[in-house]
Amino acid sequence: MPVKLLILDSREIVRAGLRALLDDAQLDIVGEASNLSELQAALSQGQPHVITLGGLSHTETVAAIANIKAALSDSQVLTIGSRDDRTLAARAKVWGASDFVPDDFDGSEILKAVRTAAAAHGKPAANGKTAANGMGAAGGKKGASKSSAAAPPSREKLSPREAEVLAHLGSGLANNEIAIAMQLKIDSVRKLVRRVLQKLKLTDRTQAAVWAARREAPAMNPSRRDSAHQRAARAKSPRPKKSSVNQTA
Repeated sequence: MPVKLLILDSREIVRAGLRALLDDAQLDIVGEASNLSELQAALSQGQPHVITLGGLSHTETVAAIANIKAALSDSQVLTIGSRDDRTLAARAKVWGASDFVPDDFDGSEILKAVRTAAAAHGKPAANGKTAANGMGAAGGKKGASKSSAAAPPSREKLSPREAEVLAHLGSGLANNEIAIAMQLKIDSVRKLVRRVLQKLKLTDRTQAAVWAARREAPAMNPSRRDSAHQRAARAKSPRPKKSSVNQTA
């Protein structure tokens, strides 16, 4: 049975390009959308297996993923964005996207990503290898586990959990998103952020994000990313303010 594909992108030229690149016998493009309003109708009419998302703000991307998962929990979402936008890649993964594809992709790359996502259709969680590849494509090294990463150059070593929080900060995630990814309460996340700042002698989460990026803080544990995919599928559509990265520790 052909894979049903829905293309959501605010840019008409990109939608046309994707149609041309994905003109494959095993793909059936069942609809297109240029914004969130058009997405709902396209989902109900096409019942797609895979949805590509591009040309949206971070807030719109998170809202789109939440809407897709609420309407079609088995559908797989591919987020398309800048190779350097690690925040979008991390945030999309937390809220339930299957993978992240750099927007300088070629035809074979996007086709492979769509087919990989289609193979996961109906499965409860994303494939750990796919998730790791997505984060690697976003502009960093493929994530080593938190236990294998080198300790930060500080008098006080970070605990594994604190190191994971630091990695999330480095990806630009907000506290509520870190809570989802790590299966913690928001108050616990705030305490961990404060401890990270204290141990590294930093004043705020922005400095922590810069510190992590410069020293390649350990990436998120892939198993936690997989479980976050399941929780995000059940989460309510987030309010725009939840997408802000400028939360206080």
